[in-house]
Amino acid sequence: MGYSDSLKLSLWVSYYSRWEWILSPPLASRHFKSDPDISYEIKADNSDYAGSGYDRGHLAMQADMRGRSEQCEREACYLTNIAPQKPRFNRVVWNSLENKIRDYVVDNGDGWIITGPIFFDEHYETIGENKIPVPDAFYKIFVDTLDNGVFACAFIIRNQDTELPLDSFSVSIDSVEAVSNIDFFHLLPDDIEDKLEGKDFHSAYCDYLLK
Repeated sequence: MGYSDSLKLSLWVSYYSRWEWILSPPLASRHFKSDPDISYEIKADNSDYAGSGYDRGHLAMQADMRGRSEQCEREACYLTNIAPQKPRFNRVVWNSLENKIRDYVVDNGDGWIITGPIFFDEHYETIGENKIPVPDAFYKIFVDTLDNGVFACAFIIRNQDTELPLDSFSVSIDSVEAVSNIDFFHLLPDDIEDKLEGKDFHSAYCDYLLK
């Protein structure tokens, strides 16, 4: 993850997912807690979320951490992997997208997931004594190899309740880079990176993921 000391949030979380991990049994319980590796002055606390009206929304889905180790799954509840999410956003549209990606991984074997918050400007709501910023939206990128090529999808969804279908939020990786100010996959050869991140390449595969 790439953690922002000033925002007290992770700007990106990246992880690999495999079908056998997803199908592993879950832990019996979970406990959100502050990350012990982050200094007190630059991290969130559970009290920031109490009574805020926002869920503690996972970036890396806790269920995706199954099958690795009990420690890994428990650490998915560290608040460095959490951001304020509207309840209906977290529990409906965001959860639906997470489950679509999980279904794809179970059916096809593996994939890389990158996800994080988006702030459209410098003016944002904050919660709690530590003034944890509420993101305007969240992005999710999914990448997998497919038939000796590359399959990629990206989404930007506003942090609010919505009745729109998931394909309404499909965007190119270039678009995610433009609003997140993060240069993804910059170590790839330029021709492969340009193809992977462009609109034409991306739009051809969204329906495949969401079927």
